Amino acid sequence: MLWTLWRSISLEFWRLLLLTTAVLVATIAFAVTIKPLADGKLSADQALKFMVLAIPPMLAYATPFAAGFAATIAFHRMSSENEVTAVYASGISHKKFLIPSILSGLMLGGIIFGLNDQVIPRFLKEMDRMITQDFAKIFVGSLQNGESARIGSNEIHADVVQHVEPDRGSPVMDQYMLGGVAIVKADDNGVVSIDGTARRAWIQIRPVWSLNNEDRARIGNDDATAVLMKFIDLTIDREGSPITVDPFTLPAFPIPRVFKDDPKFMTGAEMIQLKSDPDQMNFVDTKRVDLAKGIASIEVYRDVRQRASRGESIELTSPAGQRVTILAGGFTAKNDSWSLHPDSVTGAIEIQVSNPGSG
Repeated sequence: MLWTLWRSISLEFWRLLLLTTAVLVATIAFAVTIKPLADGKLSADQALKFMVLAIPPMLAYATPFAAGFAATIAFHRMSSENEVTAVYASGISHKKFLIPSILSGLMLGGIIFGLNDQVIPRFLKEMDRMITQDFAKIFVGSLQNGESARIGSNEIHADVVQHVEPDRGSPVMDQYMLGGVAIVKADDNGVVSIDGTARRAWIQIRPVWSLNNEDRARIGNDDATAVLMKFIDLTIDREGSPITVDPFTLPAFPIPRVFKDDPKFMTGAEMIQLKSDPDQMNFVDTKRVDLAKGIASIEVYRDVRQRASRGESIELTSPAGQRVTILAGGFTAKNDSWSLHPDSVTGAIEIQVSNPGSG
């Protein structure tokens, strides 16, 4: 008799649980898909795939509510039809009567633990990759809709966007040509450092190992992917004075690995490993690199100041590979800027620029 009772309770509970979970998960997954679909980040077929990928992560939210609802409805029906009274009248105790519920709860707890520890992080990674890793689709989609797009701290607007197939054998993974380009670059305080327009620009998505040495050293990960933007016939407005630069290349910008920057994308084993190696997180590694650069800049400042005070020449290398030799009489730093003082004998600051390959 007990097995018949337990089987009846379990079947009723799990039937209601599965039905309620299916309804809740489908509704939540649809709601999660609406925004990226409306923003143009997903096509119709991608939206369906995104909904399917959203189902396992939504189970963690829907299952506890569905279980509570299913248990309430199942026991309410049994109580309203006097089945519970009949069970007690037959001498079955409360403990035995609740065994199916206890076992179902333990089973659900194990399922949710497995989902949170192994399944959900993997599905979240795939969902995030569909939205954030397809950089070209998001970037070009924004420009084609007449909106500005952002690369790092640069706001870009273009009148024309055209996809151009990379040359065979080229390390370029994808590239686009822009026409009628406007660029605005501002720092964290909102101060505009670059405000200009260009007749044409190229956007290339390429592996970091194919970039110049300066960009590779700054990004610090040859396995990553970066965006390189090159402007043709760029006119920059600096304090009301237009300056034309042709060509002008922005520092390469690494495409963010968003699923590496949030613990929710990690399994339990990965989170345990993270404790001993926090540099896996991009924001931690970025702070470490920034600290190293800050210390290096202090050392560079000290070296340059000593050279200038002794009357020795200061040799620098520009991002384009040009060698700049400066002869000055002194050197000071103030308000995040470096100032050179004229030589005491000549009363001038001498600057010599040598192009790459020249003597």
